[in-house]
Amino acid sequence: MPNTEIFYGKNEAKIIAGIAIIMMFVHHLFGFASYRLPQNTYLETTIYGISLQRILASCGRLCVPIFAFMSGYALWIQSSKKFGLRAIATKLAHFLSSYWLIMGIFLLYGIIAHEPLPSTQTLLLNTLGINTHSLASYVNVAFAWYVYYFTGFVLISPFLIKIFRKHNKCSTDIILLLVLGIAIWILETISMGGYLYLIPIFFKLLFVSITGLLTAKWHIFERLYSCPVTPRLDILSVTILIVFVLALRPIFVLLGVYYFFTEAIVAGAAIYCFTLLSHKIKFKPLHTSFILLGTYSMNLWFLHGIFFTGNRPLQWILYMPKLPILILIWSFVLLLPFAIVISRIHTYIWTIATSRSTKH
Repeated sequence: MPNTEIFYGKNEAKIIAGIAIIMMFVHHLFGFASYRLPQNTYLETTIYGISLQRILASCGRLCVPIFAFMSGYALWIQSSKKFGLRAIATKLAHFLSSYWLIMGIFLLYGIIAHEPLPSTQTLLLNTLGINTHSLASYVNVAFAWYVYYFTGFVLISPFLIKIFRKHNKCSTDIILLLVLGIAIWILETISMGGYLYLIPIFFKLLFVSITGLLTAKWHIFERLYSCPVTPRLDILSVTILIVFVLALRPIFVLLGVYYFFTEAIVAGAAIYCFTLLSHKIKFKPLHTSFILLGTYSMNLWFLHGIFFTGNRPLQWILYMPKLPILILIWSFVLLLPFAIVISRIHTYIWTIATSRSTKH
């Protein structure tokens, strides 16, 4: 291993999560006119007739691959721990109970606001993030579709660790990744009805997560960080590099060459560049702000759907400032206190529940 210091640790992961949640908010707040009621407009900045906010929103779409990549990376870092049935059940229960708490709050909001509620069948599917969407007529955690992926990822995580710990050959890992890529390509060519369409989506994200896992296994970030050119990069150079990496996604989309494997590469590159920039910038309040957002990123992910669900009666509050940057800041001012309080409530409930289970 060529590492001399920790390049991407817990604090860096929280910083990246904080950046990714900002990207997600930009993506959802400014990327889709269909998500907003006609009266909830904002002041767009256009360059040669092209909306700057739409461009940034397109770049922001990389947020989910970043989270998926980070999940795979974290899995390998934690692979030294025991991943038995009890550990998996505990991790999954902690994640889902946190989501269900927010889901319950959304349903309570729907009852109080006299908003349309989901049917019993849809409600059951919603518990795993299925049938959740901002265009649904009923109240739901609008952007919680990632729940079903993460649930599946946690369930198969011991299997992934077992596969990639069996050997120490880079060529074998590349072959396994290629086999998964071919499987995804085959799945995409098959027309799947009903909820089977979720299968190729799951495996596409899994490809990104495994890329993150292999990045951790082979210390790719540390190898890049130890390159002679890295110390010579200043803040401006790294910033330009980040702009270039983020621009790759919309460029690839326009060229029609944006696939799950390019998404994995771009997500990994973005994480590396953002981490590198965080090492270059020594302004502690900025680090603290991103760490704060990153700590509560999952709650923020779920909570901002409150403005895009049912008949969207609260949406006008979000777009009240009209100026995009103020809307973005305002969204975090509105939601971060709730994210923190809900996190503490969940911790309190979880502590009581686990303490009782250990006594029995």
